[in-house]
Amino acid sequence: MVIYAFNAFTPAARQPLLLMSAFSTIVILMSLFCFAALLNNKAATLNELKLYDDAEENWKNAIEILKKVGYHDGEIAISLVMLAHLTFDRDDTAYEQVEALLDEA
Repeated sequence: MVIYAFNAFTPAARQPLLLMSAFSTIVILMSLFCFAALLNNKAATLNELKLYDDAEENWKNAIEILKKVGYHDGEIAISLVMLAHLTFDRDDTAYEQVEALLDEA
């Protein structure tokens, strides 16, 4: 249905619609990145409060969002390193889990 409506416009009239669509996509991606950054900050705070389960959940959610958004490899790496620190803080014998997280980072 939407495709038919879009095709009803002349090629010249489609340009602004395409630009609005691209702009909307950029705004959504930036909003998701900002939300992931907030989750990272929340996780860091929870980690300092030794609420490890909640911190882990927030970091994992942030990583998942950042991977889906793309183009934020540095932020993903930081989140993975922080998750590795949390894993080690929780269990200082979890070398394999920590190593796997650091390798992924």
